Amino acid sequence: MPEWGVMLSEGRDILRTAWWAGLFPGLAMTATVIAFTVVGRKLQLLLEGRTS
Repeated sequence: MPEWGVMLSEGRDILRTAWWAGLFPGLAMTATVIAFTVVGRKLQLLLEGRTS
């Protein structure tokens, strides 16, 4: 089963010749973290009773 961490680690070794091997898993991880952060903040505001 593919994992982003393994893909990123393998891409680090061949970064000079195949930069995309590390770029896309890194972007996927970054986008996932940002999405969870945004959803978490919205839920926090909703549960506290504030609206934005």
